Amino acid sequence: MTLYWIFLVIGLVLIVWSENSYRRVYCANHWEMRGTYLQGLVLFVPLIFFCGLRSGIADTGTYITEFEAYPSNFSDVVFEELGKGKLFGLFGVFYKHFISEDFHGWLFIIAMISATFVLIGIKRYSAFFGMSLFLFIASTEFVYLINGMRQFIAISVIFAFSNLIVEKKLFKFLILIGILAFIHSSVLIMIPVYFIIQSKPFGTVMKITVILSMIAGVMFDFLWSHFGSVLEGTEYEGYIDYMANGTGVNVIRVFVAAVPLIIALWGRRALEEQEYPLVRVCINMTTITFCLYLVALFSSGMAVGRALAYFEIYNIITLPWLIKQVFEKNSSRFVAIVCIIAYIIFFYFQMVVAWSSLGYESDILNLYL
Repeated sequence: MTLYWIFLVIGLVLIVWSENSYRRVYCANHWEMRGTYLQGLVLFVPLIFFCGLRSGIADTGTYITEFEAYPSNFSDVVFEELGKGKLFGLFGVFYKHFISEDFHGWLFIIAMISATFVLIGIKRYSAFFGMSLFLFIASTEFVYLINGMRQFIAISVIFAFSNLIVEKKLFKFLILIGILAFIHSSVLIMIPVYFIIQSKPFGTVMKITVILSMIAGVMFDFLWSHFGSVLEGTEYEGYIDYMANGTGVNVIRVFVAAVPLIIALWGRRALEEQEYPLVRVCINMTTITFCLYLVALFSSGMAVGRALAYFEIYNIITLPWLIKQVFEKNSSRFVAIVCIIAYIIFFYFQMVVAWSSLGYESDILNLYL
């Protein structure tokens, strides 16, 4: 846990730094504060270094086993044996063939790719750079760099190229989704989502989405008893018992997901006056996050966990923007301080209590924290 607390402290320092060193950018009809890549690298360089050189944390062992099973020569590749992410598997074969059969560099490159795209996304879209960096750590989103890393490649790339959604460049967006689907097929969920999030925040479409999610949550046991049979005999058969017998997401996560929506509702007039397309998309993403957490509250969480990751990351853009644009200067600082304290408490609960003091292991660094 020591290492993760250091990441959190760096995030706190960056909030102060970004508040005192920034450039002003005119977006739509308002000014925003934008940070610099130098500020971002202060956090992301150590993040990439330690996450990239890990071993044995979370599902890292599974990925290492998968890597070691890859052939070292392209002539020995059997596509059916590359798993569900063919492009991901081919990269593993490429690495073993041309670079090294040692997994450390492979893990490092993947962590670097995902983290770089996240940093690009924060740099492009955040109106409160330091707060977004802090939230990436405090909300525990960074854990995807060491757990579920194949899916997080797709998530980070979509996040970095959110402008394709905002600017309604459907053809380019579909090409991107098509490529990423060969890394993690769950990214296909973003195709219908592309159309849903173009709607007005808190409008009819999003209200229907909230209502349907509440119905799905309440009726989860009934729905799953029928849908679960569809997975029998497929590669996802192992999820049947896992999802049916789970305990659900903790209610604290639901409250955390609700915070940006509550602030957005309170400052609804300011949102309507600015009509900023990026924030419209981010708020709708945040709404979907809350809806999925409602469903997860009544299930194992696994039922929506794959999808949740694509939307939850937008909270690190939504909340900082709301803090800066909805409130007056003094009120903004007060709300920011409250959010910082609340997220530190959440970080402690998630990392120490829920995840039993998630440790860090690196055989190459000889670190076991």
